[in-house]
Amino acid sequence: MPPVKEAAAVVHRQWTTQGKTLSYTTTTGHLTTQPLTGGNAASMFYVAYTLNGEQTAQRPVTFFFNGSIGGIPAVFLNILGWAPIRMRANTGTPAHPVYPVGPSPDSLLDKSDLVFIDPPGIGFSEAIAPAKNRDFNSLDSDASAFRDFISHYMAVNHRTDSPVYLYGESDGAGRAAVLTRKLNAIGMPPAGAILNSPATGRYEISCTPKYDPERFYSCAARVLMAAAVSHYYGLVGKGIPQSQFMNDVMKFTHDVYLPQEAEALKKQTLLPDETITRLAEYTGFDKKQWQKVPVYWDVVASPVDKWISLAHLDCTDFNNRNEGTGDCPSTGYDWRKIQDEPSAHLPQMKNLYRYAQNIYASLLGYSSVSDYALGTQKSGEGWRFDTVPVWADAMKDNKKLRILTISGYYDEMAPFYSAMLAFSDKSLDASRIWTTVFEGGHQTYLTEQSRPGIRAVIDRFYDAGAAANSNHKFFQIPFESAGVTFRSE
Repeated sequence: MPPVKEAAAVVHRQWTTQGKTLSYTTTTGHLTTQPLTGGNAASMFYVAYTLNGEQTAQRPVTFFFNGSIGGIPAVFLNILGWAPIRMRANTGTPAHPVYPVGPSPDSLLDKSDLVFIDPPGIGFSEAIAPAKNRDFNSLDSDASAFRDFISHYMAVNHRTDSPVYLYGESDGAGRAAVLTRKLNAIGMPPAGAILNSPATGRYEISCTPKYDPERFYSCAARVLMAAAVSHYYGLVGKGIPQSQFMNDVMKFTHDVYLPQEAEALKKQTLLPDETITRLAEYTGFDKKQWQKVPVYWDVVASPVDKWISLAHLDCTDFNNRNEGTGDCPSTGYDWRKIQDEPSAHLPQMKNLYRYAQNIYASLLGYSSVSDYALGTQKSGEGWRFDTVPVWADAMKDNKKLRILTISGYYDEMAPFYSAMLAFSDKSLDASRIWTTVFEGGHQTYLTEQSRPGIRAVIDRFYDAGAAANSNHKFFQIPFESAGVTFRSE
């Protein structure tokens, strides 16, 4: 597209949270990136929620972006997550859905101004000629566009003294790592990075059954996911509180299973019989199936055609996901039954974008002659990588950078234990990293009972950044109220 005006729709509203009524401004529009290194320019669409009457020099600005290899807009984190308005689950029928939209008491707006950004070629964002959208397909060019947007946004809104926070979801965690390094380099170091269901490049979905001391292969995350789902449905750990049960399984997995798995893969042997017995007890799976692990992980690798039958759950309606009903696991985003998975009761992706476009027009005063572009995975370079060394470099360059990870028990795409293992790496400063786990799947914030607890943790994260002692120590969050933390010594 040719150069565009940086016009925006501005709406003033009030929002009530914790007994306080606050006035805020919503700004919806485009900013043209100002390439700092001779790169391509883009007109990037954003929605900003800013609190009125605050001392902006001390007030944080948090920039939100989704993931899926760069190809998903921030609409999920926006109108389904942390904005002061939120779309709720269907109150109608599958045939005639009704998705109420109204104020959200769980927004993060009382702690930080919120800016939701769509990458070039996604949503309403577009490359500016002569550049094309595909020029932003690589992670490096994508992160450069976000860097240029953030620096421009902070300048034109006179916020250059405000603390910067990044909130990346899924593969957005990889973008956040590279983006942090780029912001460090231009003298705008982020105060913190909040990583929701982070893809780390370690111990993840592929669950590759091979031994390689130079790589980070492990299928341990599947042990914990299977245990969590089985406990959710009362198949294991009967009478034991979830907190106690999952802590027991994590200790077993970390202290017993992990080292034995590495040894078994190295020698291509099976696990000790005692370990197999405990795996069966913790997961509800048949002991005969576990006898083939870890060399033949495919026997428990797929939740769709393995987990339900092994856990003895009825699975009769897998193909009826759009109805929000059924006994089978929903997707890799959540291992629970479809009927228990929150996103099944919200608009599916194509319809969600249509609803979002209507919300932008009716509530935020923004309309466009273009359709809100569907997210598609970018095919460029660099999106799948080991993020830990990048975070280690970023933390060395930025001594005040802190990291908070938020994961869901039932998420296969970015398993919670994978994040725990990755961010407990010895190359990282553990005193500046908080890892948490909540009830839920990949989009953890969609789970109604978890969102207040997630917000409480994020609030503490912001408060610690504002404290005089920037080296706030790692703390233990009470599991029952706000998640569970993990740190390997």
